[in-house]
This record gives sequence, C-alpha cells and structure tokens, in this order.
Amino acid sequence: MIDTPEVSIDSLGITLHPMNAAEVVDLIGAASRTSEPLWIANYNLHALYLYLKEPRFREAYRKAGVFLVDGWPILQLARIASRRKLDGDRRVGSSDWLDVLLESGERRTVVSIGASPESARLAAERVEQNCPDVVWMGFDGYRLEPQSSMAAGLTWQDAVRKADVVLVGRGMPTQEYWIAENIESDEFAGKVVANVGGCIDYLSGTQDLAPRWTGRFGVEWLYRLARSPRRLAFRYLVEPALLMVVAARWIATGEGRRVAGEEERKS
Repeated sequence: MIDTPEVSIDSLGITLHPMNAAEVVDLIGAASRTSEPLWIANYNLHALYLYLKEPRFREAYRKAGVFLVDGWPILQLARIASRRKLDGDRRVGSSDWLDVLLESGERRTVVSIGASPESARLAAERVEQNCPDVVWMGFDGYRLEPQSSMAAGLTWQDAVRKADVVLVGRGMPTQEYWIAENIESDEFAGKVVANVGGCIDYLSGTQDLAPRWTGRFGVEWLYRLARSPRRLAFRYLVEPALLMVVAARWIATGEGRRVAGEEERKS
C-alpha cells in the first residue's frame, strides 16, 4: 500500500487521509504504476451519514483505499482526532485535485463515467481543447454510452482497460455501489478509481462550481444551497441533524470502535 497521511476516528469507525490537491495527484501517479486498483473515496457530511446509516454503503466503502477530507466539518474532525493543525488545503474536493491533474502536463488517459450525455460530451470537448496531454474518454452516467471522440466505438470496459484514471460521477451513493461492484474485475487492475459526484457537470459548465475560497471558510454549502435550494435543502438543512443523532448512537453503543477493530484485524 502506498504511504499516505492517516487519521483514525475510532469512535465513528472511519479513517481519513488529509491531503492537498498536489499530493492527491502525486498519489495517483504512484498508484497507476502498480498492479492493484486503488479507489480514492471521500468523506463529506453526506458520505459520513450514509456510512453510519446504510450497511450497504459501509460495505462498499471497505473496498476503498484512501478517504479524502471533502468538507470543512470533516476537516475539523480530522484536526480534533489528530491534534494537529491541518491546513485548509487538506480539505480537497474532486474538482480541486482534478484541475491539478489535468493541468500537470503529464500524459494520462482518463475515463469519465457520469452526467447526462450532453454534459459528458461538453466536458470531453473542454478537456480536448484545453488539455492536449490528456486522452479523455467520456461516457454518460445513464446508459454508459461513449460521448467523446476518444471513446467512439468503445464500451466502457474497453476504455477502462486503457485508462490510468477512472472518474465515476453518478451521484452518491449510486456511484459508490457501482465502483464496489466493478473494482475487483480484471478491467480495473492497476487503475486509480475515484467517485467524483457532480465534478463532470462542473467541468462541462452545465453547473456552476462554487468559488474555491468558500470551501476554505466552510461556507460552500451556502453557495450550493442558494443555487439549487430544492435539490439540496434536505441534505444541508435536515440531514446534519439526523447525522448528529446517528453519530451519537454509534458513539454511545461503541459501534464505531467495533467496526474499527474489524478493519484493523482485516488489514
């Protein structure tokens, strides 16, 4: 396993790997030279809620190897658990490290699976225009059909075999379940896989990406809520209260420490 910074929160049974965008890209470069697949997952409040509440999601996340800090509240948890002053750039969303990856100038083949056919096509066109070193094979997230010139005539399985990095943006938890079901297949040997949510829509320009400074100050959720109130009201206004209840139950019953112990024995 490639060495990464690690913070364990035993009371919740989770592990975090606080990394900045450049470190994530370095990790991708190192992992893509191995024979084993690496799933780069993430924790924001929604992912943490699903992990604590849904056994299927918890089981899926056991197949991931790295858990990025994707959200200001999760960064605070990491700071408390590690008793270290972790810089704000350790809170890193998919768009943050993907920008660095695409602009690195290194030759890479990236397969994206997600978004609508139109959004997948627009994202591919933008990358082809702005990032000549990147071979981008885009597939939509509905029928998984090719939506870029580089992917024309290929199945997603064929494309993954050629890939260095596979981005899956089909919404949480659908994307995580899809990755868990496929990552152990032969196509993913030696690949880096990441669940990226709406990152493909941001890349295509079909959705507005929040200014990156909002994430450093913990107010990105306000920007996103203002842009999509009907879609995100429950997640941002109701789910955090439910998360507190679920987390308190886990801590009170010691469920998190039991899960953490099981993971330690497996490793």
